[in-house]
This record gives sequence, C-alpha cells and structure tokens, in this order.
Amino acid sequence: MRGWLKPDSVMPVGGVALAWVALFELNAYWFEFLAVSPYVGWIFLPAALRVLAVLLFKTRGVLGLFLGALITNASLWGAEWGDALALSAVSALSPALALWLGSRWLKLEPTLQGLNGRQLLTLSAIAALSSSALHALLFYAIEHDTPWPNAMLSMTVGDFAGTLMVLYSAYFVMRWWRPKA
Repeated sequence: MRGWLKPDSVMPVGGVALAWVALFELNAYWFEFLAVSPYVGWIFLPAALRVLAVLLFKTRGVLGLFLGALITNASLWGAEWGDALALSAVSALSPALALWLGSRWLKLEPTLQGLNGRQLLTLSAIAALSSSALHALLFYAIEHDTPWPNAMLSMTVGDFAGTLMVLYSAYFVMRWWRPKA
C-alpha cells in the first residue's frame, strides 16, 4: 500500500476520531450541567485530545480531530453543512497553530525531546486560548448577533480544565499500573 492508505497512517486518524467522539460523548454526559451552549462548556474533555493528537501524530492527528469533530457536528450536516465543516476545521487546526507557535516560543526540539510537564501545561494553555479565540471569531462570523466573544472565557477555562483532567487522569493511571520495583 502507498501513502495515506497504510495502516500506520490510517490507524492514528481513525483512533483520534474515535477518541474524540468518545470524549465528546462522555463530556456531554458527565458535564451537561456545566454547558454554556451546545458548543461551549466550563469543562471540555476533548480539548486534551487536541493537544495530544497533534503532539503525537502531527498531520494525521489534525485529520483525526477534523473527522471526529465532523462526526460530533452531524446535527449541522443538513442546511448548515458549511458551519459543520468550519467548526470541524477550527477544532482541528487551532491546536496545530497553537502548538506550532508555542513550540517556537518555548524553543522545543521538533522531536519534542525533553518536553517537561510545565511546558506541556504551557502548550495546553496556549491551545485553549487559541481554540477559544478562533471559535469565538467563527461563531461571531456565523451568528453576528450572538455574544460569542463573551463565551471565550468559559471556552478557554473549559478547554484548559478538560485538558488538565485528562492529563492528570492519565498520569495517575500510569502510576497505578506501573510495576512496583
């Protein structure tokens, strides 16, 4: 097989898309009471996947995020299919932009060799700000009379809180499963 059809290319895209849908559904179930709107909440678990997918899989991670967001935006496929595509693109491209800028600002190696916890948190914060700013601009462009810029605070906090929850959960699971020496 050639190019994008090789399993090592398709698996990350599909895996990220499935993980996005699973985290999105878990988030909707567990944190429905913290939702500000269908697209904004004070906790958003899939935000962690944005950071991790792009860090680990680069372009394939971006494609998986786009596909996963497109699936979760299925309610817009009818008359608002352009909005679904735009929302999915912003969801997938904002972490790539944020991590590109953040990696340069933090002077990280392209291989991410030596990435520490503080740098990962900084990248997560930059990604949360980038995502909320780009989503706010998109929502303003789509719905001119809606106060989407006011939702930036809750979206930024939600993305960062969701990222922290997933990262710390993964950390504690890894510590718990680590064999005792």
